[in-house]
Amino acid sequence: MVYTVPVTKVGPGTPAGQVLRQHWHPIGVSKDLEPGKARPLRILGEEFTLYRGRSSGKPFIVGSRCAHRYTWLHTGWVEDDCIRCFYHGWKYDGDGQCVEMPAENEAFAKKIKIPHYRAVDYAGLIFGYFGDDEVPPPMWSFPQFDDPDNELVSSIRPPGVWPMNYFQALENGVDPVHTAFVHSKSEPHWNGVPEVDGEENPPDLPEGIQITATRADKEVRVTNYFFPNLSRITIYLVSGEDHQFNHYIWFVPIDDENTLMISNTVIPKRLVPEVPGFIKGAGRGWSENSHQDLMSANRGPESVTEEDYTAMVGQGRIADRTNERLGRSDRVVIRLRQLWTRKIEALELRGAGVPDGALGEARPLSGRNEVPHNEPVS
Repeated sequence: MVYTVPVTKVGPGTPAGQVLRQHWHPIGVSKDLEPGKARPLRILGEEFTLYRGRSSGKPFIVGSRCAHRYTWLHTGWVEDDCIRCFYHGWKYDGDGQCVEMPAENEAFAKKIKIPHYRAVDYAGLIFGYFGDDEVPPPMWSFPQFDDPDNELVSSIRPPGVWPMNYFQALENGVDPVHTAFVHSKSEPHWNGVPEVDGEENPPDLPEGIQITATRADKEVRVTNYFFPNLSRITIYLVSGEDHQFNHYIWFVPIDDENTLMISNTVIPKRLVPEVPGFIKGAGRGWSENSHQDLMSANRGPESVTEEDYTAMVGQGRIADRTNERLGRSDRVVIRLRQLWTRKIEALELRGAGVPDGALGEARPLSGRNEVPHNEPVS
C-alpha cells in the first residue's frame, strides 16, 4: 500500500507551508548582520527584508518592497530602528508601519503598513517566525546552548543555498545507513552497515524521532530528529580523543527547490584549542567548481560536505519518488513521512502567511505535491 503526503511545496497556502509557518526558523548567523545593515531574505517561497536596528541592535523582518512604488526595501538604509526606502524616502518601523513620507502629509503615512514578522537573536543565530499568530509558539531552546561552559560555532553550511528540496535533507538526516557508504572515508568511526531503529523522542526532548544505529563491535550512535526541520547528530572533531560533539543542523526551505542548512555545533570551552580549524570554518571542503566537478563526476567528493552534496543534490531539485523501493533499513524514513502525514492531516485551516505587499486575508489552503512513503520491502 502506498501513502502520499504533500511535503515538498512550501509556499503560502500549501499544506507543508502552513505547517512550517507554525514554527520558528533560523535565517542567518547573528554576527553576519551588523547594526545598521539590511539584506534581502527569501524563505518558504516568499521575499522579505531583514535588517538590524542601529540604536537597539535588534533584528527586524518586514515586507520585501516599499508600498509606494514597490522597489526593494533592502536597497535603502537603516535609521535608528527603522528602514527608509531608497526610491522616495518612505520610512518604516520594525512593525511595518510607515512613519514618514517626505513628499506627503503625516496623515497619509499613518494609513500605510507593510507586513512584518517576528525576529530574535538566540544562540548565535537569527530566528524568524513567519506565521500570523498573535502569540507565536515557544522557540527552540536547548540547555547546551545556554551553558556558559560551552562555545557555539554557528554557521551556514557551504556552499550556502543547496539546489534541492528541504525534504531530501530531512530524510538524509534520519538515514544512518548512508554514513557507511557516503562518508566511509571522512567518518571512518561510523563505518559498517548498522541495524537501524527509530522511536519517539524521550519526553524531555522536543517532538520527533530518536534514531539508533547499532554496528557490530561498536557503540550505538544515537541521533535525533526534531519536528519539523532540525536534526541533532554526534560528530568527532578531535583526533585520537573519544569525545562526541553535538551538531544541531536546521534544513531551512528557501523555496520548493532550494535549501539553506544552518547549524550550531556545541564545543566545551576546554576543548576549543583542540579544534581551531573547525572554529575558523576551515577544512569544510568546498571550492568554486565543486558543484560542476561533483555532478559531472570529474572527481569524487573530498569532504563530508561534498559527500552529502553529491548524494542529496544528485537526487534532483525535487526527488522523483514515484518508483522508489524502500527496504527495512528505511523504516525511519517511513516513520518520518508518516509523522508529516499526521501533522498535515490534523492541520487546522489558518493563515499561511500574508501576501507580500498587502495585508488582506490570508491565503487559503490549496495545492498538493504528493510524495509516496512505502511499506518496507522484505
